[in-house]
Amino acid sequence: MVRWLILAVVVIALTAIATLVANFMPATNPAGAFKISSKEGPAPKVVVEGNSSFDFGTMSQKTTGTHSWTVRNEGNADLELWMLSSTCACTIAKFADKQRAIVKPGESTKIDLEWETRETVGEFSKGATIGTNDPAQPSFPLNVKGIVHPPVVLIPNDGTITMEIVSSDEVKTVNGALFAPDQPRLKILKITSSNPNHVIVTPTPLSEAELKTLKVGGGYKLAVEVRSGMPLGIFREEVVIETDNKLAPEVRLLVSGMVVGPISVLPELLRLVNVTSDRGGSGEATILVRGGRPTKFEVARKPAKFEVEIAPSETGTLKGRYRVKVTIPPGTPSGRIEETIILKTDHPKAAELSIPVRALVLGGSKG
Repeated sequence: MVRWLILAVVVIALTAIATLVANFMPATNPAGAFKISSKEGPAPKVVVEGNSSFDFGTMSQKTTGTHSWTVRNEGNADLELWMLSSTCACTIAKFADKQRAIVKPGESTKIDLEWETRETVGEFSKGATIGTNDPAQPSFPLNVKGIVHPPVVLIPNDGTITMEIVSSDEVKTVNGALFAPDQPRLKILKITSSNPNHVIVTPTPLSEAELKTLKVGGGYKLAVEVRSGMPLGIFREEVVIETDNKLAPEVRLLVSGMVVGPISVLPELLRLVNVTSDRGGSGEATILVRGGRPTKFEVARKPAKFEVEIAPSETGTLKGRYRVKVTIPPGTPSGRIEETIILKTDHPKAAELSIPVRALVLGGSKG
């Protein structure tokens, strides 16, 4: 009897609690769950004025450029800015307080991007990524691009004037150009040739039409002249042009080609193979004199370690032929040899003949 009385009291208590909870709960809950509302706090809003990519046009090598962007805070909390990353160590973003900037709501700041062109030639593209505390835009890029040129530009661009075939009894001239895009009044101080008697470079100011074509404010036309009397055979001469440009005080021009005339050498380049330090080695070339004219040859210049022999190699039907034997003696140190033998002749139209020789001397016998 007591047990049933206790059970009745418990049921009455639970019913009362359920009624109390029901009175304080909403009548309906379509979502089937509690809704928790939250109100967003103040936040910054970053706005970059203008294009985030800047085209600087053209710049010289070994120079530094800068460009500024204005960044506004259109939010209602302080905006923080810092450099998150950059494409290379040559590109740095600078802020109002060096490492970062804090921009109050409604205010703006400047971000300077500084870049170094260094040794780049041609297309240039660098940039930095700026970090922010704007929850809607945690970062944004700033980029620069353009074309980088040498401080002093030489045409042809590879710095080589190729004369190709040059007659020994004629003068051949090929034109080039020299100018500094950032220094219209560039001055040439001195020109030095490795063969001043036969390879001459004469500068003259570029004409108005040439300046317009090259799109520069000043510069020089270079007349590269190979005069008659050059030794027959392949030649490579260097011309050094000194200027008043601080970044490029010297510009080097290579002049190359082959001089032909009444005397020719086959092969044009003598390569000695199977040369060793203990055995030495040798190779042969043939000299051909046009018209079969008897000609005397004298060794004017050769490496001290070379032996050069010249002898007639005529037949009953082939006149004006001579055999040249070049010997590298035993005991020559191993290594690469690049030399030129100069022969003087008594031919009225070919005073000198050059024979380039190439060899690789190995350290021991191959046999």
